[in-house]
Amino acid sequence: MAKLTSRNSVNMTPQVVEKKFSPQLLIPFEATQSGERHHHFPEYDAIMARYGVDDVRIVRKLEKAISTAQRVWIIDKHLFSEDGKNPSHGRRIKKVVNWSLTNHIQTIRILTGHHDNQAEIEKEFKELEDFVTDDRAKVDAPLKVEISFAFKDFDYIHDRFAIIDEEL
Repeated sequence: MAKLTSRNSVNMTPQVVEKKFSPQLLIPFEATQSGERHHHFPEYDAIMARYGVDDVRIVRKLEKAISTAQRVWIIDKHLFSEDGKNPSHGRRIKKVVNWSLTNHIQTIRILTGHHDNQAEIEKEFKELEDFVTDDRAKVDAPLKVEISFAFKDFDYIHDRFAIIDEEL
């Protein structure tokens, strides 16, 4: 019978695996932005070209990303405010709520500004939370929604941000 040595030849040092992320929600590449590369902020001409566009493609990419996300955090002072000459804020509220009607989502956190329809927004998200939680029953995790309308205290934040799972 072979004798086993008393020396341990197994490397017990934990391996460090570097995870490299690549951006998934890139600013859409438009024909008017031919001088730009995909991973850089738009130049002034591209910003001005987007300013007048009715159909902003990044919204569709955001919507698609939310549809498969587990955690969504949004910082947007005007998230629930419809644009245009005759804005329909109710339509925008329902649109944002519908983004979150997925099988995967577990946490939604929204920091936004004051809105005249705050009660309607809270009611719509409470109904979403109840519907998704009841639908999942005891099989999946319930949906947790947190909304803060306290953005007025943080006027120095200018842009809109979303963290979807681990991507900013």
